[in-house]
Amino acid sequence: MKHAAFVVFVTALVLVAGGAPAQTTHGDIQGKVSDASGTPLPGVTVSLTSPSLPGNHSTISGADGSFKFLVLPPGTYAATLSLSGYQKQQQANIKVGIDTTVRIDFTLEAAFSDEIVVTTESPLVNTSDTTLGTNVSMDFFLDLPKDRNYTSVATVTPGVQDDASGATFYGSSGAENAYYIDGANTTEIRYGTQGMSLNFEFIDEVQVKTGAYSAEYGHSTGGLINVITRTGGNEFHGDVFGYYDSDKLRAQLTGEADQGSVSGSSKTVGVVRADYGVDLGGFIVKDRLWFFAAYDRVDNSDTNQVLEDFGAVNPGAPMAGDEFPRDTTRDLFALKLTWRPAANQSLSASVFGDPTERLGANPNRLSSQPTVYLQTRVTGGTDGAFNYDGVFGQNVVAGARLASHNQKLQMEGSGRDLTGFLDRTDPFGNGTVPRGWEGVVSGWGVFYEEDFGRNQINADLSWFVGNLAGNHELKIGGEYEDLSVVDISTSSGPVGANVRRYICNPDVRYCGDDNEHDYYFRHRYGTDEVVDPEHAVPDDIRRRRAVDTPTENFAAYLQDRWQ
Repeated sequence: MKHAAFVVFVTALVLVAGGAPAQTTHGDIQGKVSDASGTPLPGVTVSLTSPSLPGNHSTISGADGSFKFLVLPPGTYAATLSLSGYQKQQQANIKVGIDTTVRIDFTLEAAFSDEIVVTTESPLVNTSDTTLGTNVSMDFFLDLPKDRNYTSVATVTPGVQDDASGATFYGSSGAENAYYIDGANTTEIRYGTQGMSLNFEFIDEVQVKTGAYSAEYGHSTGGLINVITRTGGNEFHGDVFGYYDSDKLRAQLTGEADQGSVSGSSKTVGVVRADYGVDLGGFIVKDRLWFFAAYDRVDNSDTNQVLEDFGAVNPGAPMAGDEFPRDTTRDLFALKLTWRPAANQSLSASVFGDPTERLGANPNRLSSQPTVYLQTRVTGGTDGAFNYDGVFGQNVVAGARLASHNQKLQMEGSGRDLTGFLDRTDPFGNGTVPRGWEGVVSGWGVFYEEDFGRNQINADLSWFVGNLAGNHELKIGGEYEDLSVVDISTSSGPVGANVRRYICNPDVRYCGDDNEHDYYFRHRYGTDEVVDPEHAVPDDIRRRRAVDTPTENFAAYLQDRWQ
């Protein structure tokens, strides 16, 4: 057992304004109202409506003509301004993104003509923050020719490329990023890569931060990918969707391309991709309680063809030309409830998961018997997040979130129950090391399983202060994180055995009267002691090893965003 704790305290004086809570799920609108001469207008009623916002929100401009709407869910908004003696003015198509502050100023004309209605789109330009990155809305990414995985849209951001572990940001590796869904840190715990699959139909907006983000963000030396799932609304809306792809639907390939994708001792000769699902959003109580639910079934099947005659040497192993499928199924789901008990108070609860099963032949073990190369890998997990955001008065914002991330790896198959026999006598003459040999049926030998989890608690408090050598957002926040890591390394069979066979060297040990007997030893200890592979007992063989490493992390920050 190991326990570790650390406290990070950071004071940041950032020469920008705006912003929202760490791992935020909201944005802001701020602005100023003036008359035609540029004089600030106090007392202007500013009303805000949106399909993303339950009910109508209103505020009154201050003595300096300024107004602000804080803690707004991402979406498209319409503003209406009215003041006695002035024309009513409307502005539509104001787009608010995750963790962005939209600055929009208004000029009211004297009431000598008709109402002014502005219908052109107000661009999402965050002039009060120097953070580098991009916000991508659902309307945009659904039209992109990208993989059906939310991280694929990161590559539309300047400075982003890909490596084997994921998106890279300005030279960092793909294992240095942080991934958030509805405020939950879903970063994979072992390797730091993407830890939760989510398709586009579940998502309202993706925010990609590539640099210059403030002290409130941690867990990353690369980029941040922040996702908000869809919500319901005062109208019911839903989708039924499906995608299908197969090698049979593609143009006939010729030459080297017709050989298929070759990997080691096999090549891919058939591909089927099927992806279908349904989603529904709406209200339980209008303007108060909304819901969104979605399910997506993903079936991927690859047909691989063996390229070598393994069965000629290792009985039971496949022969050249044999074909075998490898099927992957995912049951993706999401459920979200959004409750606004008051105009400036918002609570949401989200549950989402990606349980995955991969069944079929392991292409790295085709030199062995079916009990070895046929495996089922069960991965994925179920995550959840609870978010609260509230505005108190005009200048105080409080936020809190509870979240949980879970991931597992479990192995299934007949080889789990059989002793593992590793043949290091070079039976193929090319260095290939198979499992099993004539008269001996092998199991997997050494294999690994895992059960990881992360529970987090975040809280923050912001205070907006004006006319103090500029405008300030003072923020204090903290985080508690509890990591559980159960890492299991074990050997298959009734006694957890993994026995190796070697060619005996008579100059080193006794190899029988004819000096031609093989010898065996137990896994990893490498002793010269002979182990009978058919009568091994638990004391002879390495047993299951489980590493349980819980860790608790603490962090706090204080920052001033100043303009």
